[in-house]
Amino acid sequence: TWGPFLIGLLSLFSLSMRALSIFRSCVNTSTLPHYRPNLSAKALQPASHHHLVRPFCFSSVKLAPASPSPHVQIDNKTPKNPFKLHHSLYFPDHSVSNDLHTVRDFVRYVTSTLNKYDLAYGQGTQNSYEDSINLLCSVLNLPFPIDTIYYHTHYNPHPPADSPVPTPVPFYHPLPQLHDYLDAKLTAAEKDRILELLARRIEERIPMAYLTNRSRFGRFTFYVNENVLIPRSFLSELLVSQIDIREERERKGQELDSENDDVPRSVFEIWLKCSQDPVTSCYDVRSVLDLCTGSGAIAIMAAAAFPCATVYASDISPEALQIAAINVDHQGGEVVLCQGDLFQGLKNPLAFTKPPDTFDLIFCNPPYVSKTDMAQLPEEYLREPRLALQAQDDGLALIKRVIADSARYLNDGGVLFCEVSGHGRDKIEHHCLKGFPFSWIETAAGDDDVVAVFKP
Repeated sequence: TWGPFLIGLLSLFSLSMRALSIFRSCVNTSTLPHYRPNLSAKALQPASHHHLVRPFCFSSVKLAPASPSPHVQIDNKTPKNPFKLHHSLYFPDHSVSNDLHTVRDFVRYVTSTLNKYDLAYGQGTQNSYEDSINLLCSVLNLPFPIDTIYYHTHYNPHPPADSPVPTPVPFYHPLPQLHDYLDAKLTAAEKDRILELLARRIEERIPMAYLTNRSRFGRFTFYVNENVLIPRSFLSELLVSQIDIREERERKGQELDSENDDVPRSVFEIWLKCSQDPVTSCYDVRSVLDLCTGSGAIAIMAAAAFPCATVYASDISPEALQIAAINVDHQGGEVVLCQGDLFQGLKNPLAFTKPPDTFDLIFCNPPYVSKTDMAQLPEEYLREPRLALQAQDDGLALIKRVIADSARYLNDGGVLFCEVSGHGRDKIEHHCLKGFPFSWIETAAGDDDVVAVFKP
């Protein structure tokens, strides 16, 4: 007697599910409320609004302004996520979670899905595959390789006689492998989180580094949010190569004055006029300044390249310095943060350490995008702070100021390394370098992106 009743009940359930499927397929996703995370200085959240993405585990981050006991509190609470389970509205096949099981499955699926859309890259990742690796490694808290082999330009500081600058030499450096985890299965919560962030990457055109709060840059992983530029700079090639040289010399235990010296002494020896330090196997660089530090990435890399130096990192944005403080606290190194406009920040160190009057090395990756070029940037790039991108005077205003003022802040024999990408040699030499000795540095992208400026 229960047979007809059960058959009818199953038929009714089937019709209900069919009606729900038709309804979902007709939903206009453009009417969905767009969730924008609160990324203000008062609500820094290293977990990007979800406990599954937690690159660093800080309960607080210490800054050191003049006031006693300064702290920036990090709220570790997990707010309600309005995008919970909404990924089925973005992706017609709402059963996709049931079809994907392993890390390998999701790397393939995320990459394929991103390839269907006209998205912009270049902000910590160069393509859809690197976006998928960032997403998977961040959500699953796995090691953070971009690929099985990491490539960078390794400088030869002893170039041929007819070469005026160091020559780039291919150098392969193995990183931790993801292979060990490719066949590991994901939990339901991990699957939901990956699909939610994937939906936001496509729908809202948010760079993946902002969604995961993690960016891989020059062998380091940095915390980022929309208060800072996602780290990318040709200056990193110099610093990563210097770190490799220092580590290799220390590993081999070679003295700097060894007659059978098969490891370069320093990337910077062709420019600097300092004495050698046989203890650290690098030049005796004692003071480094990083202007427009943003997330603190270049400053932290400089501290790793020159362990005997104190690095001062200046930025005009208090919000950016709070992110830099998180990265300094996580990565370590002698880095003192300063708040102010370019060199004026040296008057306001956020620690009880008085900066020196002059420096052995100055690094600067200033804002240099013109107003015209800003209007042509993809939507993803407009998510970054305009203060960190755009400069007046056709993009040259801050470059001019940094080079003009550098003579007062360089030690005798010191060097300023300034990134000036996109303007070309002739324009920079004509408008910015008059009266200064300089040398163009060859990078992986060419020989007109970084210029070394010497004290007149």
